[in-house]
Amino acid sequence: MIDFRELYSNLSDQISGHQKKILVDSCLEVFFGFSKNGNLRLSFLSTITPPTIQSTTILHVVQGREKKDTYWTSFDLLNTELKEAYFSFCENMIESIIGIRNESIGLSLLKRRFITWKKLFQKNTGKDVPKERLMGAFGELTVLKDIIATKYGISTAIQAWGGPDMQSKDFTLSDTWYEVKTIGATTDSLHVSSLTQLSSDMDGHLVVVRVEAVSPEFGKKYSAVIDLINQILLLVSDENTENLFIRKVQGLGIDVFGNEINYRFDLKSIRSYFVGDDFPRITEKNIPYHEITDVNYVISAAAISRFEEE
Repeated sequence: MIDFRELYSNLSDQISGHQKKILVDSCLEVFFGFSKNGNLRLSFLSTITPPTIQSTTILHVVQGREKKDTYWTSFDLLNTELKEAYFSFCENMIESIIGIRNESIGLSLLKRRFITWKKLFQKNTGKDVPKERLMGAFGELTVLKDIIATKYGISTAIQAWGGPDMQSKDFTLSDTWYEVKTIGATTDSLHVSSLTQLSSDMDGHLVVVRVEAVSPEFGKKYSAVIDLINQILLLVSDENTENLFIRKVQGLGIDVFGNEINYRFDLKSIRSYFVGDDFPRITEKNIPYHEITDVNYVISAAAISRFEEE
């Protein structure tokens, strides 16, 4: 995948209005650089008229004909403070047309993917999301991409994702479930906040994701929530699943163009534990008093090593 952070870091002496070509395997040509106003720009060149795409308050869309059989569709970032999310947007837009040989199809895919990102551009509450919640979202998206989608397919993984919908489990499938706990790299405590999180008539899995909070300058790929959103979108091929995923991302309350999007996490490990009858948990069946309606408790990660799965 193209690394736009690296590409733009080498453009410090680039003249406004100039662009460089990116070699991609597509019927559409791709360029990047700066607009005449000095804004970061990503452009697509076609030999046929592109469908009309409307600008947003964050991205200015410029479309026009330069000469016969030469049409431009450019996306300019209007706020440089949002460049991290813009880099992920650029990578995603390019990847959406890789391998496409028909220009009409390629341009339609560009418009569709832009509309998807346009929904992400919409601001939520305007309030910053606490780092703990963002860390939890990072863990859930990592598990969705690397475990659930790998085993069950991306459409099933997105449908099973229940965290944004306040379901009792983070992922619920027909024959099992997954609960994700994202903790610090050296943390041992796993906080179970309700009876229902690890309670079920079906066997399930407790997935522990260990991360370390790092600075925005951390160079490792896929260390931010927006990076994972980008990666997951690239796995989706149908529009309905794409829209469902965007709705669930919005349900997290994360503004992908807010200040919190600069939080980055270094993924240290992912471990899965089988949750069956012998797993140390508190369920409704364990409580002898009907007056007690809910319980929260802490499990030691080190103490459950015997339940670890491959």
